[in-house]
Amino acid sequence: MTPARLLPRAVAALAAAGTLTLGLAACGDDDGTSATVPSTPAPSTTIPATTAPPSTNAPPSTAPPPTTAPDTEPGAAADAVDRYIEAIAAGDLQAAWALVDERSRDALGGFEAFEDLGSALSEGIGAWSGAEELAVREVPLGGGVAVVVLEGRVPLEGPPAPAAQAVLVRSRADGARVSPFERALPEDEAIRFDPEPGRSLQAGEPVTITLLAGRTVTAIVGSGAPTTIEPTQEIEGGAIYEVPVPAAPSGRQTVTVVVADDEGDRTAVAGLWPVVASLPAEEVAQRFVEAWTGADTEAMRALAEPTAVDQAQALGDAVGRQWALAGCEGAAGSVYCRFADVGEGGRDELVVRVANVQEPRLVTEVRLG
Repeated sequence: MTPARLLPRAVAALAAAGTLTLGLAACGDDDGTSATVPSTPAPSTTIPATTAPPSTNAPPSTAPPPTTAPDTEPGAAADAVDRYIEAIAAGDLQAAWALVDERSRDALGGFEAFEDLGSALSEGIGAWSGAEELAVREVPLGGGVAVVVLEGRVPLEGPPAPAAQAVLVRSRADGARVSPFERALPEDEAIRFDPEPGRSLQAGEPVTITLLAGRTVTAIVGSGAPTTIEPTQEIEGGAIYEVPVPAAPSGRQTVTVVVADDEGDRTAVAGLWPVVASLPAEEVAQRFVEAWTGADTEAMRALAEPTAVDQAQALGDAVGRQWALAGCEGAAGSVYCRFADVGEGGRDELVVRVANVQEPRLVTEVRLG
């Protein structure tokens, strides 16, 4: 990606297992826009069920017919994604359209519909052209299909923040084509994660996935191999799947899910979760206050419930004071940690409440005492 393309940086790191990793580093949506951790939510785009026929000014169809092809050469899928992102970032929608597979073209409805998504694509998948700490994995799924997983810090709706993106790629006779618009789910159905990406997980805690029954679900955790998973529970009109998430050296872990229907269409999405060991309540409170005074919203969200983050950020100039832990005491399943304002003339007290009966422990309330 800008300034250097992915493929030249990636080929040397291609592993025998068929995965390709760059750099060190986080959510992808099937419509080609990127979904991020809650600290910087990405724009979402609904693809219309029917769209106008392609514009007469559309570039000629260069995508080959959707016939089964052998798996792509190592690096070819990542290269196709790289060129697609570069074209989107440059505003060259015709060049980007030439890289879209026929399945996605049919699902989208034509070039005019693709043009209508121009802004969303630029702000979503196109933002990966400016990714920092970029890591790329190319994972073959068989049958001429691969998923390329991007992980890094991406400027989606503000400063760069951890994000992940999954892009489906299909191998054709004349090369690899990206296929971000094909859907293995009905138009109003989405892959739902619990907890949502961006929320802290204790090492080994599962991510729960809820979606329609009757689909083949493949999960890829971090740098692991793709694994077909079976539902742990059937529910009305759907099923629940669980994917255990181990700890990662970086402190974050990516889970990529690919769903396939009986027609061979697929939907791919990736999410990123901070994975932590269970910390004592006192340490959770201290880390949260350090993140708050250091304006590290990402760390705050990993250590607290959303309401507690909002409460802390609403305390105004209190964030600029010098807070020192004065002590913690437990009551009714919570630990209350009190921080004293030790700056000149300081009189206020900051109270940070940590839930002590859940794993991982999280801050649930912040107020001035």
